Amino acid sequence: MLSAKEAAQVAAEYLEDIKNIYDVSLEEIEFSRTENLWLVTLSYTPSSLLGADKEYKIFKVDADDGEVLSMKLLR
Repeated sequence: MLSAKEAAQVAAEYLEDIKNIYDVSLEEIEFSRTENLWLVTLSYTPSSLLGADKEYKIFKVDADDGEVLSMKLLR
């Protein structure tokens, strides 16, 4: 089973790969026992412009195999 740290790393690497960004920050992480997955919230700045607002993504990461099951925009 993945640890919280491993789940956060999996989600961050996934986001970096698909968005080609490198300023990812961990905001929250929670384990769902009923679904056996990690809920990982990450933030990043989508633009290099000063004053750009952060965007937030929530990931569902399978606790057994580390597969990213979903990625949603947090509004």
